[in-house]
Amino acid sequence: MGGDFYDIIPLGADQIGLVVADACGKGVTAALFVALTRSLLRAASIAPWIFQGGDILDAESILTGALWMTNDYICREHADSDMFITLFYGVLNVGNGELAYVNAGHNPPLRISADGREIVELEGGTLPIGIIASQNYDVSRTIIGPGEQLIAFSDGITEAMNKAGEPYNDDRFHADLRSKALLPAQDMVTNLIAEVDEYAAGAPQADDMTLLVLQRRT
Repeated sequence: MGGDFYDIIPLGADQIGLVVADACGKGVTAALFVALTRSLLRAASIAPWIFQGGDILDAESILTGALWMTNDYICREHADSDMFITLFYGVLNVGNGELAYVNAGHNPPLRISADGREIVELEGGTLPIGIIASQNYDVSRTIIGPGEQLIAFSDGITEAMNKAGEPYNDDRFHADLRSKALLPAQDMVTNLIAEVDEYAAGAPQADDMTLLVLQRRT
């Protein structure tokens, strides 16, 4: 019963939705909020295509509409639960690499240069989902260039502890990303998780770990 989730949402034309999220808390309650949030976000992202007869919506409309509806429902129907969800949601144009995104209190995703040397945190952010009703969401934009990568993750990776209680931290994560940046996406995921497991060296896992790697080939 995990408190993290990720999703890839087909949005038609040349667009896909990319989601990485982390519900506060653990156990059954967190897992139920994960299921609720994922379902609401996916339904709200796809619904305009149905209601408007298949007309293409721009990325900003999809992001702001889906996040507004998801946040408002959770605030209205589950305010007494004191639950919230940090969430990164990006809409990627797979033709030109343009990424429109909202970061709702989540770890900033990373853009890695084609040679693997430069790592840039995506700027911009707002409150997590479930904090304040009628929240407005400002959309940020960037370009994932040819050969570049987008890395989205949950804090279970950077905050993984070894037996001495020391976190894996951002610096180690960035160093390992650079050393593996030229690997295929699936190999990067496998190798990075292995690095975290080796660092923890048998210490109890304190949090869920989610890692999404997207590579633009051309």
